[in-house]
Amino acid sequence: YHAHLITSGLLTPQQLAIAKEEQHLNNSTLRTVILKTGFLTEEKLLTWTCQEFSYERFSLEQDFSTAAPLCSEKNQSFLYALKAVPLAFNQDTQELTVALADVLDLTHQDTLKELYPKAHSLKILVALEKEVMSTLDYLYTAPKKAVYNAYGPGVEESNDNITYIACNDSSLPTDTTSLVDKFLENAVKSQASDIHFSPEALFVRVHFRIDGTLQEHHLFHTSQWATVLSRLKILANMNIAETRLPQSGRFSQHIAGRTIDFRASAHPTAKGENFVLRILDRLHTFFELGDLGFSTHHIAQVKTQLNQPYGIIIMTGPTGSGKTTTLYSMLSYLKSTGRNIMTLEDPIEYEMHDIRQTQVQKDIGFDFAEGVRSILRQDPDVILIGEIRDEATAKMALRAAMTGHLVLTTLHTNSALSAVSRLIDLGVDAPLLSGHINCIISQRLVRKPLIKNRGPELGRRPLVEVLNVSSELDALFIQRAPYHELLQTARHSGYKTMQMQAKDLLEKKELTLEDVQHVLAYTDGG
Repeated sequence: YHAHLITSGLLTPQQLAIAKEEQHLNNSTLRTVILKTGFLTEEKLLTWTCQEFSYERFSLEQDFSTAAPLCSEKNQSFLYALKAVPLAFNQDTQELTVALADVLDLTHQDTLKELYPKAHSLKILVALEKEVMSTLDYLYTAPKKAVYNAYGPGVEESNDNITYIACNDSSLPTDTTSLVDKFLENAVKSQASDIHFSPEALFVRVHFRIDGTLQEHHLFHTSQWATVLSRLKILANMNIAETRLPQSGRFSQHIAGRTIDFRASAHPTAKGENFVLRILDRLHTFFELGDLGFSTHHIAQVKTQLNQPYGIIIMTGPTGSGKTTTLYSMLSYLKSTGRNIMTLEDPIEYEMHDIRQTQVQKDIGFDFAEGVRSILRQDPDVILIGEIRDEATAKMALRAAMTGHLVLTTLHTNSALSAVSRLIDLGVDAPLLSGHINCIISQRLVRKPLIKNRGPELGRRPLVEVLNVSSELDALFIQRAPYHELLQTARHSGYKTMQMQAKDLLEKKELTLEDVQHVLAYTDGG
């Protein structure tokens, strides 16, 4: 099929030659190499595969009850490695329907026939890797509620007619290394964003943050905490002898068929060290504007602003509100416009193709302000500044916008309308801001109802404010006009606050009041 990739116009001869060389050097599959180099997106390769070889496309919108019995524990590691999900077995025709990410590697199909010897034939559905892995996570997810039962601390069985791995004494290992590995694995498969290890007087609570909410996963006696904590610190390259000062670290683990990055933080408390892990799983991070859950109206507004040649676009919102994902999605869109994109980040959370990404290193004096100063000599069109934290960075961002560059950045404020006041508070002269702020976007993530037995879906949806800064609004910002005056002017041009949007969604029963109040200052009156 190599020649077909060229004749179809998907790859150039030079790109194919580079991919083959990399394939030879690393003993990898051609599909893996093509995606790694960024020559093709997975979506483009999948569409071409379906057309070229007449395969059907896999869909997450289906009942997975027939898949669960086929996902036995002994086959779990093989299915993750093959990136394959057995979906149904027809007893009459002895045909196994399977979703597969790499249909071009025929050895995967041979291995599936070995795993399922009763299957005389395979019906292949082509799927994106994230769809396959999400479905496997869904089918192999441990329940999330820890309880004490007759056998000691364990996890309650789910009532769903899905075969779950019960996280009880028989499945949770007793040795420390395996126990920590199991916590990490369960968290990743549960699509948790964080793991909290919180010591109490007699026991340690293990919580997973899932869809923005902490859920208790497990309890164990404090006598085990010293060895578990040491294992966590060793993984994160921390000093295991230091217990009085906060520490931070990071590490990577191969879990559930992919590499997961973890950021670790140890913090002393009255009852012992608290340990929190932030989970960075690229599989569940969407870098296309259309995948974010924004309305078509908001996507159109954002694209209009991204097509501007210069000015500043500001993202606001608390930690965990999806700012980084939205910014990366904007960069993904900008890549297609033929512009030189450079970033300054702390840290670089995800690497992207065709973008020059730089890690800020404050310990050697290379901060955001110094980084922008250097980048301006690199002939950039677009500059991403991870966060404006101080006056020096704010002024350099403004200087970049004033000299003909499009600047994307984040700022810690509670609403879009308060962003400019925050910049002025940081020390930027109000008149200098005039005409240089193009757009301010504020975002929160709100849980949405999940449909049982329908497979993995995004558990949260964004509430978004997109504030296009008009000349009238710009003048009011510089005058430091009161909030109600800013809001009244913004609403004349169609601006809606998150509270207004939440009210509409509550009336349509697409959200619950409890979930809205979890992320917004919201009352029934709106």
